[in-house]
Amino acid sequence: MKIKLIIIFALSTAAVEVDSCSCLPFNTLEEIYCFSDFVSHLKVTSKHDPNPKEGPRYFQVTYDVEHIHIYKNASYIKEIPKKIITAGHESTCGVSLTEGGEYLVGASVGNGYIYASSCGLSWPWAYVSSQDKIALSKYNCSTV
Repeated sequence: MKIKLIIIFALSTAAVEVDSCSCLPFNTLEEIYCFSDFVSHLKVTSKHDPNPKEGPRYFQVTYDVEHIHIYKNASYIKEIPKKIITAGHESTCGVSLTEGGEYLVGASVGNGYIYASSCGLSWPWAYVSSQDKIALSKYNCSTV
């Protein structure tokens, strides 16, 4: 009985590693837009779930996309990426996109990929108001 209590105590006090998503608070679409390197209205053409045989990208989901309209493109981006990489779980700030769905995505870009997270912009296109669609072409990020 004493050994069981020691084991239970040891297990209950063991450190537990927890992944969670924590984001900067944005109040407006303009703030998210200006924080993003890249903003595009796009369509998801396919989804590739994590594969444990792929090594370090085990917890990443990749989406193939077609760009419908690019609203913002940082000057360092020479070729527009056609793949989005995101964390495989919402708890680690991953975004869940639907194949065939259209989205407004604002994210960072590097190594030929768009890196999207739930901290950024990943709105279904149907939820973007007509006023926001007009404003996307007029934002001046030097004032934010």
